[in-house]
Amino acid sequence: MAPLADWIILCLIAGPLITTIGQYLFATISILTLFFVIYLTQGFRAKKKRFLNTMIVFNHVIMRTYMIVAVFWTIIAISGSSIPLLIQCLMLALMSFVKKRENRRIRHPSFTSWYFSNEESEKILSEDEVYATCPDCDSLLAVIPSKLQLTDRCPNCDGLLVKTPEAI
Repeated sequence: MAPLADWIILCLIAGPLITTIGQYLFATISILTLFFVIYLTQGFRAKKKRFLNTMIVFNHVIMRTYMIVAVFWTIIAISGSSIPLLIQCLMLALMSFVKKRENRRIRHPSFTSWYFSNEESEKILSEDEVYATCPDCDSLLAVIPSKLQLTDRCPNCDGLLVKTPEAI
């Protein structure tokens, strides 16, 4: 339910606008946005085709919003010597990177093929295969755990798929 968490964070960020735009307008915008977020989440979870791109756009807008607010608040925090605000800026910047990573996963060909597949379609994985991610580039791969060797490499980044204590 990540979009709902994003909605809560956006309400906290926009809280100071209550004095500027008025509490009733702020409440109305917040409630309408909440309905949109719930509608988006339900459609995305139901794997409706139009909601994949909508979720990508939503994540991109949220990512940009977090980054812009983090930059402005960082300037304010540095000029006012406010450590708590600087910590909040760092958390918003990290949330921006999380959103960017989430969009990368949603756009991945394996995810989109799974998302657009339906219940009746043929199974993507064979009996022994499981999905795994590359420890270096986070690519989604189908692997057979019993056949995985220490020398196996990722087809995308050429990194080792199995990390040993010596390699770390």
